[in-house]
Amino acid sequence: MSDPATHDDYLKRFRESNRISGYYADTTMHMPCGFCAAPDCAIFRVIDSADAMKRGSICKECGRGWRAIFHVDEPGNKQFEIVQTCGDPPPLYLPQIRRVEG
Repeated sequence: MSDPATHDDYLKRFRESNRISGYYADTTMHMPCGFCAAPDCAIFRVIDSADAMKRGSICKECGRGWRAIFHVDEPGNKQFEIVQTCGDPPPLYLPQIRRVEG
């Protein structure tokens, strides 16, 4: 499938593709692609989310990749930035995020 045609189409597909499964320590996120909203772009247990986000993922549908870069300024102050690692630029209706290698 190609990118959704409009931002509204993207949001609809994103909502439909976003889900959580499991319970307690096995609660698992099924994240859609942040670029095309395809389902299951990244699947990870919530307790493993920081490590999973550092690794990132490549969408099997659109071929775009992403990962998170974490910034820790002081104990207890952790922020992250989502960056694009590969693939075509995002659709113009989405924020144009910074691109990094790998």
